Amino acid sequence: MKLRFFLLLTAFAFCGLQAQTQQWITRYNGTKENIDRGNAVAADASGNIYTGGYSFTKGEGRNAVILKYNSAGTLQWSALYNVTSDKTDEVKDIAVDAAGNVYVTGVGNSNYLTLKLNSSGTVLWTATYNGLGQDYDEAVDLAIDASGNVYVTGRSDRDEFINVNYDYATLKYNSSGVQQWVSTYNGTGNLDDRANALALDASGNVYVTGQSFNPANEDAVTIKYNSTGVQQWVKIENRGFGDDTGEAIVTDATGVYVAGEAFNGNDYDYVTYKYDFAGTAAAWSPVFFDDGATDRGVDIAVDSGGNIYITGRSETGGGSFYDITTLKYNSAGVQQWKNVYAYSAGLDDRPSAMVVDAAGACYITGRVATAGLTDNVVTLKCNANGTTQVWAQVYNDAGNLDDSGLSVALTGSSVVIAGVGYAGTVTQNDVLTIKYDAAAGTQQWLQRFNGTGDNTDRPRKLFVDAAGNSYLAGYSLQTNNNRDVMTIKFSPAGTILWSQIYNSLINTSNVDEGFAITADNSGNVYVAGIADNDYLTLKYNSAGVLQWAQVYNGLGLGFDEALSIGLDPAGNPVVTGRSDRDASAVINYDVVTIKYSAAAGAVLWTATYNGAANGNDRPECMTIDAAGNVFVGGRTTAGATEDALVIQYNNMGVQQWVGVYNNIFGNDRINAIEQNNNNIYAAGFVSNGTNDDALLLKYNALGTQQWVKTFADAGEERFYDVDTDSLQNIYVSGRTFTGAGFDALTAKYSSAGVLKWLSKYNNGPDDSGNDIAVDCAGFVWTTGSSLNGSADDVLILKYNGKNGQQVWSSLYNYSDNLYDQAYDVAVRGSGNTNKIYITGSSESVAGQGDAFMSLYQETSPTLTITPAGSTVCAGTSLYVQGASLGAFVWKEGTTVLAADTVYTIPAGVTGAHTYTVQWTSGSCNTSVNKTVTVIPPIQPQITGGNDVCQNGIYTYTVVPIAGTTYQWTVVGGIIVSGQGTPSITVQWTGTGGQSVTCMQTLP
Repeated sequence: MKLRFFLLLTAFAFCGLQAQTQQWITRYNGTKENIDRGNAVAADASGNIYTGGYSFTKGEGRNAVILKYNSAGTLQWSALYNVTSDKTDEVKDIAVDAAGNVYVTGVGNSNYLTLKLNSSGTVLWTATYNGLGQDYDEAVDLAIDASGNVYVTGRSDRDEFINVNYDYATLKYNSSGVQQWVSTYNGTGNLDDRANALALDASGNVYVTGQSFNPANEDAVTIKYNSTGVQQWVKIENRGFGDDTGEAIVTDATGVYVAGEAFNGNDYDYVTYKYDFAGTAAAWSPVFFDDGATDRGVDIAVDSGGNIYITGRSETGGGSFYDITTLKYNSAGVQQWKNVYAYSAGLDDRPSAMVVDAAGACYITGRVATAGLTDNVVTLKCNANGTTQVWAQVYNDAGNLDDSGLSVALTGSSVVIAGVGYAGTVTQNDVLTIKYDAAAGTQQWLQRFNGTGDNTDRPRKLFVDAAGNSYLAGYSLQTNNNRDVMTIKFSPAGTILWSQIYNSLINTSNVDEGFAITADNSGNVYVAGIADNDYLTLKYNSAGVLQWAQVYNGLGLGFDEALSIGLDPAGNPVVTGRSDRDASAVINYDVVTIKYSAAAGAVLWTATYNGAANGNDRPECMTIDAAGNVFVGGRTTAGATEDALVIQYNNMGVQQWVGVYNNIFGNDRINAIEQNNNNIYAAGFVSNGTNDDALLLKYNALGTQQWVKTFADAGEERFYDVDTDSLQNIYVSGRTFTGAGFDALTAKYSSAGVLKWLSKYNNGPDDSGNDIAVDCAGFVWTTGSSLNGSADDVLILKYNGKNGQQVWSSLYNYSDNLYDQAYDVAVRGSGNTNKIYITGSSESVAGQGDAFMSLYQETSPTLTITPAGSTVCAGTSLYVQGASLGAFVWKEGTTVLAADTVYTIPAGVTGAHTYTVQWTSGSCNTSVNKTVTVIPPIQPQITGGNDVCQNGIYTYTVVPIAGTTYQWTVVGGIIVSGQGTPSITVQWTGTGGQSVTCMQTLP
């Protein structure tokens, strides 16, 4: 009879899908910026009213606004004008011609902005002026002549230096908007010179007045230009005691009149100047008005008889508060009367503008202070004799806060004013246009314009600390302040522990924004971004108290913004961004990287990268390794195109190497960068001549490019983020155009650059993966957006890290057809718990985008290795049980043995060995050890008789091995004794085909 022996070692592996649940989502809604303002008003011969100012619009900040009402107060049209990339567009003055064309001037993108619109509100032409300094320029006044030529004046910074060096800048455009000339004036002090007002005479000459530093103080300076822009004369008025200014100007057939203020040694007086057209001062000029304390002239008018009207604010009789005081002089400069208006509260009352009708009555608008310390709009009429206020109307808007009249015009038998009013809340400030009957002051109508406003709170980046606190940085729209830096700390349970708003300049529209955030082991929080066009770096302590704020204004004293931040091994913050190197009109950004001391914010080093082409260089991302080396990714200009850029600095800020990648088409860019085991991975896109292909680069520690990978589909493909795992697998997210729209794109490459898998997500017309992270269980998380109808939803995708299979997806839509988008994702792991943090912006109502932070959590099974025994044979396979679908690495000591969920012990291995299976990703570190004694494969023989008789009893034996279990199987007989031992007794009952089998199992 033939006996057979079988030795079998068995093990089973189990792979499970972990369920993820949302633990919490917390929304943050700051105050709303819904400030609309009417700065100027004009009327045409048909009684139509035109108001210009600004209105806040979502995502665009201040837009210039122009409104047209008919004589009954019905809005005919509204026009918003937005200069791309700017948030501070504003109309300062407005005029209308006989054909109903509307002309406005003001500021857009920090330049003069002048528009002409037809009577239907269509923009006919746009003209801008960017002065010599390529810096801030603002037009404040406008006039048109009978030929449709347009004249504007204001202030223009003459150079790139940090000191304010404004010059007068006066321009003429023809009726088609073509600039005819520009004339500037730089005063004797070579300092700050500002034009405040402009007037024309019948011959087309231009007169400008304002103020100029001399350099001890300010002088009132008035200039005449002829119709071709050639300066004819300059009149400098210096009373000799201090500041003198020209605030308003007007002409008549006999000359030029200027109103302003002049210091008398103790306080200010009204001052009025008259010049003939040759620049000779009238015999009575100047004339001063002192009512006992501070008096400041604001506006001027002249009637057909040469009488002069001045209005302003005056501390009447030496009092402590301003009254609205209006004076009339005859043509000889002799004061005819004084009219004082004091509101009942007895506080500050201030005029803004004045007009005079043919009968010599004057109409003034401005504001009065109330007992509640808020301002109301005031509009009043003085009769031709100045003895009384014919009427005075005070308007308090619904919000019972600060309201003001800013401009006034006559139309037929009515007077109309423009201004600003709070309409119910501190966050809603509307453009006011009010029409009164000129005779009796009866309000004929009031119209307010309330723009959409902006209540957006938008995070840019998040960070999670080891304790599970999460942080976000971005911007929040704040009333009267535009964008401010927003920093929020959340507890592990999602409660807002503190929030901080940083505003560089109070009550301004400067754009402040946080772009990046990190925290140290003590809970100090560091934010990088922009404040008033400079780098901004902030440090808060763990309680949210600001420790220091550092700004960096680069060599060009132009636009600078910090885009990324990280900490070196000592906890010192490093920021990188772009900085304009000079004041030329050509964009000349350099990559500027700065390290600050953590304690006080002192600059430890600054490194500047200016590419070989001396063009536009800018970073997009940064990472820091354990040695403090800094790696920056971005782009550098090469002629007419851009190349992908990677820079390494050492811990002291010394440049180590630069990697530049380009193809023949250019326009290449790095969007994200990651370092792992002295290798650098950079993801972005590269042009293929028609559109973009996704790009992935690998550099070694010396900056030598190891490989380049691109991905092309039907159209534009881009990688936006990159992450790695402990095996140096690379994961990227972005988007790809498939022909019908964009799909979210997620892919995995090996450390050798081999594409392991690629997944596309298509839910609608446009889907995008903005950010990516790999969790401790080996799953890949991609966040971004998915277009749902007319607006985006938050998109969250979860993939099997090993094979790219999508295992879960989620769309978050807070309110139908409104905007929701995720910007960043981070992973923290502790034990078997993985926490996935996601931040983004989500609209709850139109125009209100809230910042949100959300936490998802998953639990991974405990890792074990089978078989469970401590003795195995060479050739045995060890399995990870409880592993996710990700990739694992097997090690013995530091030697990597395999990268899978199974490892087979090679033949010939014997003795004691400790095997480790490990998954490491970011903050996660999960591993399990298996110590075994490896023995050679067992080849035992069963001993015992094989020549047997029926019903005979026989003994069968194998060589015993300690700790081994035995399972005997007998065919054609029965086991009498010994099952489970090395020796059994068998009685054979069959007549043929008998056999004995022993299964021997090691522990």
